[in-house]
Amino acid sequence: MTTLAQVILRDIATNRPAAATAGRLFYDTTAGKWQRDTGADWEDCEPGSSAPDAAAVTYTPAVAADWDSDADPGDVDQALDQLAERVDDLEGAGYITGIDAAAVTYTPGTAADWDSDTDPGDVDQALDQLAERVDDLEGAGGSGDVTWAIIQASQLANEVMGWPADTAIDLDLDAKKRWWRKVGTPTTAPTMVDVAGESGITETWEYALKCVADASGEGLYQRYTYADQHRVKSGCKLSAIAAVWVGTAGRTVTMKLITSASTEVTSTATAQGWTVIKCENLTLDGTYADLQFTIDGADTFYVVPLGCNVGEKAVPLPPRGERHVTLLTHALVKTLTGIGNENTWTDIDCTTASSPLATRGNFAYRVDQYNSYSFVCYVRWSGSASLLTLSYTNSTFRKPQEAFIVIPFNDEQIFQYNLGSDGGTLSNGTIVLIDYWEWA
Repeated sequence: MTTLAQVILRDIATNRPAAATAGRLFYDTTAGKWQRDTGADWEDCEPGSSAPDAAAVTYTPAVAADWDSDADPGDVDQALDQLAERVDDLEGAGYITGIDAAAVTYTPGTAADWDSDTDPGDVDQALDQLAERVDDLEGAGGSGDVTWAIIQASQLANEVMGWPADTAIDLDLDAKKRWWRKVGTPTTAPTMVDVAGESGITETWEYALKCVADASGEGLYQRYTYADQHRVKSGCKLSAIAAVWVGTAGRTVTMKLITSASTEVTSTATAQGWTVIKCENLTLDGTYADLQFTIDGADTFYVVPLGCNVGEKAVPLPPRGERHVTLLTHALVKTLTGIGNENTWTDIDCTTASSPLATRGNFAYRVDQYNSYSFVCYVRWSGSASLLTLSYTNSTFRKPQEAFIVIPFNDEQIFQYNLGSDGGTLSNGTIVLIDYWEWA
């Protein structure tokens, strides 16, 4: 026995191993009780009131030469007695008097056994981490990575915006301002792709964000501004989880949660295959936090953002939903009166009329035309090639016209209109926001 996981077990009754090693403990989650391995059978016990004695726990040293006379010291009680005697001898000789655990280095045999799969540091840091993890387990009444207390303190709502992207496949999400931005100047900015159409990629997920970098440090990110978000606020903890595919094995993709004050947590992927990585327990400061993915050289990589949530632990979550907001007072966003043949795409900014999280709006369009000229008005989300015709007014149809239409915004709450005519100016015209949808 060399690890706690081998002597203290936890599972349902049907998965309990056969009795064979005296001294092992097993917590039966089916019956809610502790049992002890006698070597021949499992007997019920309660370690809180009748814990096994060290004399009943066997021990086999990994290196016998580390012990007195290069011999097995015996069971755990004998091993502890020998170590206590040897430490006492050293203390008496003055060899380790006054040495603090902070001054003793430690290199883990398996880094993956520690938080974030990372070397915990020196002995004092390793002990602090183990004490915290054991305390979490004791508080939860069992083992596991996510305790009930952590779940209760979390908000299990996905904060990722624009995923899956509500735009066309293979569209430059940065240029079209669709909730994702590029880091640096990659050859291909963040683009949502159908994984089935990508050469050499396993279709574990239907869609992924693709980025083709031509230099180290390039990639993509999404920003959460505290003043705009419903749950992501300064002082709370933020965690994220994603699947990453590295185009060339050995390249490193770094996932990072980083605040405007440069406080950060990171995780990496290097495999040419889907690797699920997490950034967890970032205490937010500053005014915003970014979820960022970058690579250490020229290469193609893919990201599936599985979730970003308030809490100490990252949890895969369904896509972020939208909520409907009704305006009790409708907002005039554009007056068309007196406009003639503009014949150009013009922005209409709805940030003030809606919210920084708004994704689309429901508009009322009304025109009155009392002259002999013809007018036509088109709308689209900013930069789109898809057009919607609001109205067509000609010289033989001289009465008010009204239309209602839902128009998508970009992430700056902008859409565009194009008004054209064969002469003159429009007698009267307005575009009014009635209600809108935003990220929930």
